[in-house]
Amino acid sequence: MANPRRQVLGLASASLVGGLAEAVVLVLVVSITLVATGQTEMVGPLPVLGVELSATHALVVAAVLAVANIAVHYVTARLIGRLGTSVQSESRTAAINAFLHADWNRQSLEREGRLHETVAVLSTNAAQATMSIATGVTAALQLTALMTVALLVDPLATLIVVVSGLVLFAGLRPMSLATRRRSAAFLDATGDLLTSLTRSTGMAMELRAFGVTETERLRLERQVRDTAERNRKMRVASRFGQTLYRDLAIAFLVGAVGLLYLLGPEDIGAVGAVVLLVIRAANSSQGLQVMRQQVSEWSPDVERLIERIDSLRADAHQGGSTPTDHLGAIRLEQMSYAYGDTPALEAVDLEILPGESIGIVGPSGGGKSTLMQVLMRLRTPTDGTVAVDGLDYRCVRDSDWARLVALVPQEPHLMEGTVRENAVFHRDGVSDGEIEHACRLAHIWDEIQRLPHGLDTTLGARGSGISGGQKQRLAIARALIGSPELLVLDEPTSALDAASEERLRDTLSDLHGSLSIVIVTHRPVPLSVCDRVVQVVDGQLGA
Repeated sequence: MANPRRQVLGLASASLVGGLAEAVVLVLVVSITLVATGQTEMVGPLPVLGVELSATHALVVAAVLAVANIAVHYVTARLIGRLGTSVQSESRTAAINAFLHADWNRQSLEREGRLHETVAVLSTNAAQATMSIATGVTAALQLTALMTVALLVDPLATLIVVVSGLVLFAGLRPMSLATRRRSAAFLDATGDLLTSLTRSTGMAMELRAFGVTETERLRLERQVRDTAERNRKMRVASRFGQTLYRDLAIAFLVGAVGLLYLLGPEDIGAVGAVVLLVIRAANSSQGLQVMRQQVSEWSPDVERLIERIDSLRADAHQGGSTPTDHLGAIRLEQMSYAYGDTPALEAVDLEILPGESIGIVGPSGGGKSTLMQVLMRLRTPTDGTVAVDGLDYRCVRDSDWARLVALVPQEPHLMEGTVRENAVFHRDGVSDGEIEHACRLAHIWDEIQRLPHGLDTTLGARGSGISGGQKQRLAIARALIGSPELLVLDEPTSALDAASEERLRDTLSDLHGSLSIVIVTHRPVPLSVCDRVVQVVDGQLGA
């Protein structure tokens, strides 16, 4: 991707050259007209150059400059488009990287749909704001070139018009501020709507089962209407600000021409050239006003985009750097964890030996899930330590930790893709032999072989195409690829029927002793394969 500074410099140069070329063309057109009507014999003297030309030579110069101006406009359009694309791509990449590199505590607190809004909406509007500013820079430089030529032709007439334009531009600032406020309100409403839509999509089954689909539809309709009303107010303020500037500019131009008439200019050709340049400059100055209105409309999006990315970066995950090839015994000593000022686990002492299977039970809200997340290093202790083979587990290199510790969540998330892709899960260098071995350990290989295309069978959204028990065992196979030393399962049988639960118990029984297993559950079947069971109640461990 090209250097943005070079792009901006190229845009500025092209705009200035294009503006000067267009200004000279307009002056030549007026002069050629005067020659054609018999009021003068030669075209000129031209501004800056001070030379006179015949009408024929002037037409040739004007034609060449007009064609050159088309080429310049094409170059500026490419540069502006490239700048916008660069900002959109880089801001999206920055937002995605900031989220994925944030620690789990921060990721878990992100509002539903927030990352989607940041990547799809805020980055797009930031790109639009960038292109609008670039267009405004182009308009400003073209305006500068036009006014420079106009000053050389008739300084007094140009001065009158420039002062009038500055007064007009400053007078419309309140309109830009109103657009900015309404844009911020629209952005808030859009974010709330996206969050509601994400939540409703995830609860579609519950909405249907409880017969409240119509209630949810009405609620979403109210949000849509509210968002539309805020959008309407923003668009009205923005559009009216743009057209008001144009209308007032025309009125000021009429006044300026009237003033010139009263002053009685001697050179009617110069006045004609200035008027033509000013009319063209009014178009450029309107472009500046449009840019100001659009930047006011999109600046809240840009500010929020930067704020979100910076906030996520401030909570970046701090990984370890110590290479580790095994875990050994896992020891939690006086380990505590708190959510802010609310304790979740207090002074927990627990040792997990290599090859040991431990069940964790307890009432809802007692701290089981927090303990599981601490074991996975998704959350790190606020007090006390967790050590693996005598080493603080926060020091272990991330790549080694991911290889040595695996998770089977309560609701495995399967991708829309092949069985192979779901088993490998973005990891490089996994062979079919490793996949088969893991699937056999998970007791799902024979069932995969009966699918239409085996490992290459495509699953639908959320893993549709296989049963709930098969999803769970495919998730176990995914976790076993790489031969981890600790396998953590969160309520692995909560959504399974009795037959699927028994098959899962067989899988855990076959794995027993080959690696450490921690099962968070309230069901007796998976607990039957555990060497011991610990209870978590009110954040404390009991036997």
